[in-house]
Amino acid sequence: MGNKVYIEERLARLIGIANLYIEEPDIRKGMVSKLHQEIGDLITGADPKTAIDMSQLGVKSLKAALLRWQKEKSNPAALDPR
Repeated sequence: MGNKVYIEERLARLIGIANLYIEEPDIRKGMVSKLHQEIGDLITGADPKTAIDMSQLGVKSLKAALLRWQKEKSNPAALDPR
């Protein structure tokens, strides 16, 4: 995920991607909960982070979800079922 700073907008985008593309409910719920917690920390004044603590399975799932999202985003025809 590089060394970008995770601001509220990026975290919200990751939540949306996780909800769409992570199929395993427990992993998805855990990931979304963690990302909401990070947004809450930012709102209460914590400094933005360059990394978020996740399990290896969580990182693997989120990377796969991001790759799928990027692939579909770069190929709009894949999004249209017609």
